[in-house]
Amino acid sequence: MMKERILIIEDDEGMQFFLSEALQKQEYKVFSFSDAEKALTWLEKEACDLILLDIKLPGMDGIEAIDPIRGRSDAAIIVITAFGNKKLALDAIHKGAYDYFTKPFLLDEMEVTIKRALEKGRLQKELVQLRKKAIESVTFPDIIGQGHVIKQVFRQVARAAETDATVLILGETGTGKELAAHATHARSRRTNGPFIIVNCSSLSESLLESELFGHLKGAFTGACSDKVGLFDAATGGTIFLDEIDSTSQQIQLSLLRVLEDKQVRPVGSVSRKMVDVRVIASTQRDLFKLTKEGAFREDLYYRISAITITLPPLRERIEDVPLLAEHFLRKLCKQASKQPRSFSTKALESLMSYHWPGNVRELENVIKQAVLFSQEPVINQPELSIFIQNGRASQENHALKKLDDMEREHLVRVLVHTRNNKTRAARILGIPRTTLYQKMKKHLLSSDAIQEELLRQTDG
Repeated sequence: MMKERILIIEDDEGMQFFLSEALQKQEYKVFSFSDAEKALTWLEKEACDLILLDIKLPGMDGIEAIDPIRGRSDAAIIVITAFGNKKLALDAIHKGAYDYFTKPFLLDEMEVTIKRALEKGRLQKELVQLRKKAIESVTFPDIIGQGHVIKQVFRQVARAAETDATVLILGETGTGKELAAHATHARSRRTNGPFIIVNCSSLSESLLESELFGHLKGAFTGACSDKVGLFDAATGGTIFLDEIDSTSQQIQLSLLRVLEDKQVRPVGSVSRKMVDVRVIASTQRDLFKLTKEGAFREDLYYRISAITITLPPLRERIEDVPLLAEHFLRKLCKQASKQPRSFSTKALESLMSYHWPGNVRELENVIKQAVLFSQEPVINQPELSIFIQNGRASQENHALKKLDDMEREHLVRVLVHTRNNKTRAARILGIPRTTLYQKMKKHLLSSDAIQEELLRQTDG
């Protein structure tokens, strides 16, 4: 990992040496100049991640230097001022500086301010990349299909994009919920803002709370510095909460408050901060049914389902299979650096006769295998059927298993998915933790056995 680069603009040689030594011990790469003009010349050719700028400088002072610095660099600026010059520091903040500290200052205080500024800079760079990726790779036509069913989805996405209302996307796994969320964002007034994806099922309750809302230093064990939450980072854009049904009641309550008040409260903070974020959520489960069972807050359900988009399974739009197959074939041939290929008529008929339980994702996987393993320019029905039959045989064998065997396999799958987090596993399964422990005991599933399965899958 490359060292982060810090530029010091300070005419006091003693202070310049002190800052350089302290930052180099923190493994930053440090550059220093005694006046703003030389630093600006350097910035025309070089880049840095943070600038420490003294306000009192010979020639051009720090306040005057901020605008030309901003024209050459997007690095965060922290100004250094003498005691009693707080007004000058605030003037610098108004001109775009991130923060300030006053001489004399504590080294620990300086390090915290620098780490916070660098973290914000890293986040901003990531958001720029996400925004660029969203603009370049996500457009409305990426939802492939011409049939009546998918055209209804087109209309739903278009209507959702015209508003700023919260959207709930429903659909089985592999139907393209994330793609529909991308398309909604890309066609909305927020298209130039960030699009941030959060997989709610992949994090524990405490980690998810910290990721979404941020935290203050010392808020909990391991919170060594302030952290900007994803809601704060997504201001001006969209946040996509995938698998929202897996969230705890506490997280659901916090989300409800954000939707109602447009404010977030970082973990460990007593104050709230305004955010301007559009929320798109998704689930493959019947969320309305979960509200009746008490597993999901009814008030939050009505908040997030202001607009509901339901993505059809592929078996309900078989007429789109040839179009999707051709799309994936072109894309995957290009990715694998293979010559363009085509399907025989029989191959397409084979694709259309299959019921695709894994939906569009399964279709793409079948085409990918065909591209990688077939040697002829035309993909024929017999070789394509091998990959389809493998999937079909796997399902048929699964259907013939004993109920106890299926229960055990599902328990293992859920526990591995949650990385052995019993609370989350019980929530996904819709059972109390005590029942989960009873079932683990029944099937001889120890925590060590689950850990071994985790390691096996990681090694694989």
